[in-house]
Amino acid sequence: MMYASSSYAVWIHIHFFFAFLFLFAFAAGVVWLIRFANKESLKTILWVSLVVSILGLLLTSAIAYRGMDEMMSPMMEWMR
Repeated sequence: MMYASSSYAVWIHIHFFFAFLFLFAFAAGVVWLIRFANKESLKTILWVSLVVSILGLLLTSAIAYRGMDEMMSPMMEWMR
């Protein structure tokens, strides 16, 4: 595993964290809309989670792509 020591490999994991945070906020938002339409604190937490996750995904997408490319390039060379 040559890519384990790369700093770009860390960014792809941070990007994945923001993706999972977005999915959690979306799923929790749907459940909230169905069950508890008047919980203000849950609504605030969901909006903050959505905003932070979307901004995090946008800010880490370019460097995460570079990390993914760095991790996949040895495999692609091996397959040739």
